[in-house]
Amino acid sequence: MFKQIRNLVAGASLLLTLPAAQASLLTDEVRLQFIAVGLGTVFDGTAIVSDPGVEFSVPASNPILVDVHADSFDILIDLTGFGSVGLPLTAIISDLDWVPNPGIVTGLTLSSGNVADVISTSFTDDSVTVNLANLTNPPVNHNFTFDIETSHAVPEPSAFALFGLSALAMTGWNRRKQKS
Repeated sequence: MFKQIRNLVAGASLLLTLPAAQASLLTDEVRLQFIAVGLGTVFDGTAIVSDPGVEFSVPASNPILVDVHADSFDILIDLTGFGSVGLPLTAIISDLDWVPNPGIVTGLTLSSGNVADVISTSFTDDSVTVNLANLTNPPVNHNFTFDIETSHAVPEPSAFALFGLSALAMTGWNRRKQKS
């Protein structure tokens, strides 16, 4: 009986020391919408996030790429042959479900790119929005990287302790039942 209790306690303490699974957008299906002022929605599509790999080309003939990573995304705009984008753009990435540990978006930070080209950013629990100015040529390339900050539910250590006590009680109950 002492060995069973010792093994049970050792197993429970091992569970308490394991780190929580890192949530990621990899393998998640996300939605991208591009909206141009005065034109409305110019692109609306979904893709499974994979890394490496560009998830969206908006549209195939246009020089706008969006690459979603585990917890960030890049917007790459190539104006070669164009004087400007033409209109301010809004990019909305939504259906951010976070695999395997669901969470909510708590922040959005521009980590690289010209801050003057970003009019504003916003977020909801499961989406991020970036409003870009009418980008001009030069420079030819406008590249932006945004980091998505999140909050994820993590099981509390007290839940593991309660589980361990329950298992211990069941073991004792089974032993007592076997003796009678």
